[in-house]
Amino acid sequence: MPHKPSRHLTQFRIGAIGLTRVPSTETAPNLAGRPLTTPAMLNTQPGDEIEFAALWAGLRRQRHWILLTALGLGLAVFLWFSAQPPVYEATSSLSTTAVVSLATVRETVVTALPVPDGALQDALQGPVVMGRLIALVQGAAGLPATRRAALTAHLQREFQQQRVRTVQLESRIDPGGNGIYLLTAQGRSPGEAVILNDLAAQALLEWDLARASAGLLDTQRRVTAQLAEVSRQLGRADLSVTDQQALLASQGSLRRIQTQLGVQALGIRGFLERVAPPTPPQEPVSPRPLRDALLVGVLGLVFGTGLAALRTVADRSVRDEDTLLALGWPVLGTVPADQRGQGGIGFVRVNLGAQLGRWAGHPILVTSSRESEGADQLTLSMAAELASTGLRVLIIEAGPRSAALSPTAGRLASASWRQLCGVGGARILWEALDDPGNVQALELQPGVDLLPSGSDSDDVPGRLGRHRQAAALGDLFARWGAGHDLVLISGPALLTDADSLMLGAHVAGAVVAVREGRFRFKLVQQALRRAENAGVHVLGLVLTKPPAGTWIPGLRAAAGSMRQGL
Repeated sequence: MPHKPSRHLTQFRIGAIGLTRVPSTETAPNLAGRPLTTPAMLNTQPGDEIEFAALWAGLRRQRHWILLTALGLGLAVFLWFSAQPPVYEATSSLSTTAVVSLATVRETVVTALPVPDGALQDALQGPVVMGRLIALVQGAAGLPATRRAALTAHLQREFQQQRVRTVQLESRIDPGGNGIYLLTAQGRSPGEAVILNDLAAQALLEWDLARASAGLLDTQRRVTAQLAEVSRQLGRADLSVTDQQALLASQGSLRRIQTQLGVQALGIRGFLERVAPPTPPQEPVSPRPLRDALLVGVLGLVFGTGLAALRTVADRSVRDEDTLLALGWPVLGTVPADQRGQGGIGFVRVNLGAQLGRWAGHPILVTSSRESEGADQLTLSMAAELASTGLRVLIIEAGPRSAALSPTAGRLASASWRQLCGVGGARILWEALDDPGNVQALELQPGVDLLPSGSDSDDVPGRLGRHRQAAALGDLFARWGAGHDLVLISGPALLTDADSLMLGAHVAGAVVAVREGRFRFKLVQQALRRAENAGVHVLGLVLTKPPAGTWIPGLRAAAGSMRQGL
């Protein structure tokens, strides 16, 4: 059984077949003199402080969603209001004065008393005025029958809901009781708005006039009743001359009062007067699609920014190197999507060299916590960078078949192959495990060779650990990589396939790729805890950026040109 190098020094010696592992029983630091991973490192958490720079970076990452949200809301509002019928509004004025004429029989003019401010608006929405307005609308000759029916139903519905919006009244009365009321009415056309305003003013003026004449009519009824009683008494035969003369005088006085009341009835007036008829509107007051769309767009922008800020504050995914440093492992570097200049992967090469001490054919596992974190692209990047310095690198694809690594069946026969050991033999990993003495590797570019995994049907989790050669993988990696300065094992994810933990027992160390913003901190922490428990020596972490366009110039094109499915 192979030795488990959890807390033991792993030594390497160069033999006839290359690099072999010699376990030691003494506890020792890792290759670079740093202490091995301790559980205390796994209990760390990223800080809860939200810096302005991190908040701004989060808003920048989500700026496209913010803009799309604002534009989408604005466009939806624009289209919605553009489909709505236009609404026109006509306005007229009603004036009032505080000069009051008392309703006495000695006056020739009777004027209604002014109502308190706000009472006229209640009257407009009351059953008397609204009932009269609805009746006037039903008989309006200037409106089509369909519009009369629609307006009648609309006004009745607003009255029942006590939310009259079609006809409104605005008070502009001073403390002395003088001022005007602005009466507005809305319609589907300028003419309809004007007619509705006239009818509403007519209904209000009729209500005001009826209120003024109510007291006078009551007085007329009483005088008429008194005259009838005097006439009845004058018809009696037993009246004395004195009583008859008194009744005749009373009858004459009542008839004079009745005459005066008739004259006053002709002079009854309300406290409201129509100042001027409404002017037909030229432009609709609603809808205003462009204005409303801009307003909603601005609100959507504010809302989207706030939501993005909230998501940034609540986000606990890995976003930068500072988050990875909280885990306690060295951060080898950040590999950005744009690899022009190879600056990011250059730091990975330098830091990895510092961890290993020297390039001596060490087998290095390149893995991640879950799939799609860029471990395969990172493997290619590291190989290309090391090859650019004159080193020879062998890539062994030991995980699920990667579109970035595996060539197609049509290209396997015509590609350039290098003999790793023996004569001819296997060209994929699973065949090489069955015949480890005769293995060939695909030359991706000068200095970089690849032993692909095989077809998609070979991607069965745990299959590598059940293979009869599983215990000898360390020796096989050393044998196949004898002519290379470094062997990169592209392994499966730590949380999805136990083969990754098994491979960690046969390599000098592991490099863990962490995709920016893809997984939460605790998920990465869980993967590293499993690696620590299994004795996998983690050399460091690499933060990978999402790919954009050609992620690895030259090398990815070489491998990608061979991809179509094995």
